[in-house]
Amino acid sequence: MNYRIKDNNNKFYSIDFDKVIDLRLEILGKKENETLIKSDILDMKWTEKVDKNKATLFVVAGVFQYFTKDRIIHFIHQIQSRIPKCEMVFDATNTTGLKYANKFVKSTGNVNAQMYFAIDDPYEFAKETNTKLIGVSGFFADALKQCKGLKFISKLMMFVADKLKRTMVIHLRLNQ
Repeated sequence: MNYRIKDNNNKFYSIDFDKVIDLRLEILGKKENETLIKSDILDMKWTEKVDKNKATLFVVAGVFQYFTKDRIIHFIHQIQSRIPKCEMVFDATNTTGLKYANKFVKSTGNVNAQMYFAIDDPYEFAKETNTKLIGVSGFFADALKQCKGLKFISKLMMFVADKLKRTMVIHLRLNQ
């Protein structure tokens, strides 16, 4: 199964908890150009396994919202000091989106998934982290174009979330 860029000269790293990596191996297997790292992402020991001679694009999906802003800023600074040529792409919500997300999660009965991190101004966040903002896009923009069969209300809610910047994909250059 080749689900990534077909150029095998690129290296891919997946960092996650032991159980997640084990399940990922079971379902997707492992390609020659992949390194699967069993680690808490906040334990920076995993950075020792990353090739620092190559430019790195670090994709953090569905993770940051579970940590405080101070912890995320500290994490970004740690990456900056360890990986010299690095960009990061991650998803975020604004303060209003975070309130809605937490309310929704609680309504499902899940009381252990409290979310904390929100970005209201991506430009200000880039300044706070001493990074360069490369781009901001709507989280659902591509899904709205590609997903067929969605109910009108789902499409409307996705559109409004993107339009009001309640959901975003943010791209930063960590080392300027």
